[in-house]
Amino acid sequence: MMRKIVSILVLIALMATLLAGCGKGREFLNSADISDYVEVCEYKGIEIDRASSEYQEFYVYFLFSDIYQYGVSEENIKNYVTFDSSAETTVEFGDIVNIDYTGYVGETAFDKGSATDSVLLIGSKYFVDTFEEQLIGAKPGETRDVNVTFPVDYKNKDLAGVKAKFIVKINSIAKEPEQLHKALKIDTKEEYAKSLELRTKREYLLDYLVKNSKFNDYPEDDVEILYEAVLEQYSLTYGIDLSTRSKDEVLKNYVYPVMKQYMILYYIYDTQELELLDSTIESQETTNAVISECYAVYDTTMNYLLDNVKIK
Repeated sequence: MMRKIVSILVLIALMATLLAGCGKGREFLNSADISDYVEVCEYKGIEIDRASSEYQEFYVYFLFSDIYQYGVSEENIKNYVTFDSSAETTVEFGDIVNIDYTGYVGETAFDKGSATDSVLLIGSKYFVDTFEEQLIGAKPGETRDVNVTFPVDYKNKDLAGVKAKFIVKINSIAKEPEQLHKALKIDTKEEYAKSLELRTKREYLLDYLVKNSKFNDYPEDDVEILYEAVLEQYSLTYGIDLSTRSKDEVLKNYVYPVMKQYMILYYIYDTQELELLDSTIESQETTNAVISECYAVYDTTMNYLLDNVKIK
């Protein structure tokens, strides 16, 4: 999930890097006939099921991203949510919970496996294995045994691949971050909710299109352009030097997933002969006209798709 969503965030940023202009004269996916490489599924009238697990996972991811990547720490999240410790409420997917926990291997509590007054977003996959899912349905004051298996590549080698049990006490539950918009410097709660929903819908649509389209191959020249842009973007944005990894690994894990999204977006953009919107993604501001125009390719196509969806 993390890598899949990061790919579209990189996609947006890469538009500025890849294109010298959009429409006629663009330098990416310009000479290739995209239909030779992908059979795009029906994209008009896609149904967005907001109760589906896919939609909820995307929603929680973006919420998690806002909480943890924009300076809202575990320590100060309590300033932006209201926790309920009454027994009438239960833990649900997407809730923020306050918990105490202790981890055991066998009968022995392991080092750095305990915490009190810890805050966790259910569905964020921040904790290992199915830790979070096993808390769903619990009430404040309730204690649960949570059984997990640490991943084989876990950073603590003593726990890698090991089965463990956590004794977890639910202290309180927050149903929504009603004041989070203040931490993110967004004017109103409603404006933040709208932004969160928009990002979730867009990612849901892209995920649907990729899953239901048939990819035959990739245009080699454009793959090379994207490969170089991915190396540059990960270095500048994340401080990750992908050039130290094999090219095949970078292509498989970072380039091809984004390439699939690009081909679909530009196929729809070209086929529908859409006109660029003079706007940018997610209220990002720039004085660079080329970057603004490239953001508008994504904006234009996604807005077209959203105008033709069915909301369930």
